[in-house]
Amino acid sequence: MELLKEIRLFILACSATKRKDAEIERMIQSDISLNTTTPLEVFSAYRQCTKKAYKHRVYKSKYYPACLRYNGIFYRQIPIKLWERIDKLPVLILSAYYGFLRPTDGISNYNLKISQVKTSCKRHLPALLKRYMNEYQFKEAVFLTSSNYFLPFKKENFAKRLHLYDNSGNEIIGPYGRDYYILTGRMFSNILQNKSLLSGLNNCFAEIK
Repeated sequence: MELLKEIRLFILACSATKRKDAEIERMIQSDISLNTTTPLEVFSAYRQCTKKAYKHRVYKSKYYPACLRYNGIFYRQIPIKLWERIDKLPVLILSAYYGFLRPTDGISNYNLKISQVKTSCKRHLPALLKRYMNEYQFKEAVFLTSSNYFLPFKKENFAKRLHLYDNSGNEIIGPYGRDYYILTGRMFSNILQNKSLLSGLNNCFAEIK
């Protein structure tokens, strides 16, 4: 059973680990060709809130596509070249500082966790996502994220989260979500390659709820 076949919109998490400008520049020169886009205006209310409160958390750096800037355990499961296929897949990244981003949206380097963002900023997120989904006729959003990123959307009927379990029925999480992000990163790589979600992955099963 292809669990995500009918899902309209994927939501990924940002990562605390980020590549510096020089590393990204080397990748662009030798490994990948991506056009940098500008974050969408529909999500600007969140960015205005975080900019006012956390502008000091942004480092002086150039703007590079978010999918290249992030270098956490999830992103390291995805071969860099595969991001050239991202325009064929409906996906957003939830960034603690920028809010919702397309993977090609340009971002600076920053240091801010979603758990550090004040509630007055995060309360914008569900309505902004719903507006975007209505505009582009997405029926459901599935979060390939930890429960911490999903928390602001927990009561929204349009939002679901991908849960992973081992063969004993125990939910797969790991320290700081490490095990979860390794597996979901490999699953997302499968999706970009038009493979079955669980291709090459043993001893786990997935559920959306």
